[in-house]
Amino acid sequence: PVTVYGMVITLMLLSAMLKLTDAAWGAGASLLVGLGAFLFYLSDITLAWLKFVAPIQNGRIINIGLYHLGQICIAAGVALQFS
Repeated sequence: PVTVYGMVITLMLLSAMLKLTDAAWGAGASLLVGLGAFLFYLSDITLAWLKFVAPIQNGRIINIGLYHLGQICIAAGVALQFS
């Protein structure tokens, strides 16, 4: 399950990054979506590190912060694109 989840989230990141080259997407919207996906990806890497490797000082705060910033960027990018 961890491998499958890792592949799925990597495909999500790739899909978001491909918006940077999609002529149908505005530059600002694609940058926000790409940044959001990257932050979300980093939050999952942080979470996996915390669970399976070693503790990180303030790791849970970092994880939650990256997660929420990523979600905000993705939502803002999509809203900007389709408004």
